[in-house]
Amino acid sequence: MHDPENEKALVTLFVFERAWGLSKFSPKEKLEEKLQTPPKKKKPKTEIDTGHDLVCPICGKTHRLVHVETEKSVKHVLRKLISG
Repeated sequence: MHDPENEKALVTLFVFERAWGLSKFSPKEKLEEKLQTPPKKKKPKTEIDTGHDLVCPICGKTHRLVHVETEKSVKHVLRKLISG
């Protein structure tokens, strides 16, 4: 049976063995350290409504400006407002 976790560990061990000459640690020590360290949790994407509406001067559609923060960037998005 194919085990992705075991395959990942084997590939990691292979890479560590190839780079051993550059490292102060043995490949097995580094692999054990990597397997014992829990993976980092990603910061969730945060969207903040700015409360500012922008109106297109050509078609008249209104859009809301939204501030969006991710783990690596900050951007601004225009969301189309639903007419009610």
